[in-house]
Amino acid sequence: MKLSSALVFAFLYFPLLVIILYAFTTQSSAFTFPPPGFTTRWFSVAFGDEDMWRAVRLSLLVAALSTAVAIVLGG
Repeated sequence: MKLSSALVFAFLYFPLLVIILYAFTTQSSAFTFPPPGFTTRWFSVAFGDEDMWRAVRLSLLVAALSTAVAIVLGG
């Protein structure tokens, strides 16, 4: 039972670990494993993009409205 739980845990969380590792890599080393260098350049590019912030605001608005509707209809 413990082995199967460990395998399921690894199956679910290993891809997330890989994504986190590759989020800090340079563009030239994007397809090498393990990533040789770490950078936060992509985070500064993403957080500086107005389209990304517009999408975040829209997602938060949809989440707030759907929560309000669920509270009214479910409560």
